[in-house]
Amino acid sequence: MVSLLGKIFAVALCATNFAKADALYAVGSPADNNLYLYRLEGAASRLAVVNKLGSDPGFVIVDLERSVVLCGFPMEPTRLQIVDTRSPSTVRSVDLGYKPEETLPYGIFEVDEPRGGLYLTLALVRLWTQVTVWADHLTAVEVDNDTAKPAGLPVETLSQLSQVRFMGLVGDRFGTPDAQVPVVGENPLRLLFNPNPGASDIPAPPDWNAATADRGNPYRMLVSNDEFMVLLRGKESKSGIFDVFDKRSRSWRNFAPPFPCLFVRAFGAWLAFIGSEPAAGTRALIPGAPSNHVTVIRGGLHAGSAEARRGLAAGYRSSVQDVMEESGHNHSGKLLLWNPRTGAQFTIDTGEADSEVVYADDKAVIYRTNDVLFQSALDNGKLLPARQLASGLEVVGVHWVFVGPDAPVDQH
Repeated sequence: MVSLLGKIFAVALCATNFAKADALYAVGSPADNNLYLYRLEGAASRLAVVNKLGSDPGFVIVDLERSVVLCGFPMEPTRLQIVDTRSPSTVRSVDLGYKPEETLPYGIFEVDEPRGGLYLTLALVRLWTQVTVWADHLTAVEVDNDTAKPAGLPVETLSQLSQVRFMGLVGDRFGTPDAQVPVVGENPLRLLFNPNPGASDIPAPPDWNAATADRGNPYRMLVSNDEFMVLLRGKESKSGIFDVFDKRSRSWRNFAPPFPCLFVRAFGAWLAFIGSEPAAGTRALIPGAPSNHVTVIRGGLHAGSAEARRGLAAGYRSSVQDVMEESGHNHSGKLLLWNPRTGAQFTIDTGEADSEVVYADDKAVIYRTNDVLFQSALDNGKLLPARQLASGLEVVGVHWVFVGPDAPVDQH
């Protein structure tokens, strides 16, 4: 069993126009393994610290459709840090109210509760038992209520799958995606974890196959925001075909990117894909270990300069190149931006494996390549040449960007 609290997952949802905002912000974890909120100092082309959010982050959710940043930390497992992106200098801390010595969060879900309110919910399991014992309710905090205390919600809350929010992955920088992504299956679709949360409100894709799309080969729910749900079949799909559900029209469509992709994030109506695919022959059993324990042989094909990535720290003891080689994926350095509603599609070939889109709207896209942030404007259906926004070692750990009112930086 894998605890999601020990893995970083990310949601990036954007519905704002940063050209009209007072300031541009970034959330990231540099080589010191702390999580910071930064503000872009445009004149200096650098990121300045607004707040240190915590040490050794376990999960980060950046949901700009709901104007929140949520983060948790394994060393303080019951503490939830909340940032309102409309007031980014203020950090609110909430005690999640469970006993970490007795229970463990197996699933962490952001949910629009049907009766109103945005909740962070935890599906807890009891420790030190021979069989898995699930809590009979979800431990939940109403995120947008400043005075809210932890409360219980019925497990059936998760049956309304369209209300479960998950906006994508930041790529290989923070570990194996299978351990981070909600897994769904059956028809209608539902979350595949025990106990059964009940019937779903979203049908399976038309070509759903009961013989394969089940617990043995489920869908990974890579995206679920206000606009779309995006599924990828199987734990290591090599088909390169994504199933996209339009929540407005309640219709499914298939999408095959022009190059292999495994990672996708949502920014409102824009979907951003990272060029990647499973690297042949990278996974092997650890000699003498149980069959479900695997290690990753170093290797893979990664665009750009390996020497440059070895000079960029990704943590206390590893470099960006180390993370890439141990990821089990090839990285092409290509990024794809696609709007399913308009059909607009743009490819950005950075030439560097460690690249990802960190913000997009109808006016511009911001992406990171190694230790540099770039911005390209969208104008009359064209993607204009990029300009540099910021550079530096702190940029290496940046995976989320948003806009908000001006806030003072930390002077210490």
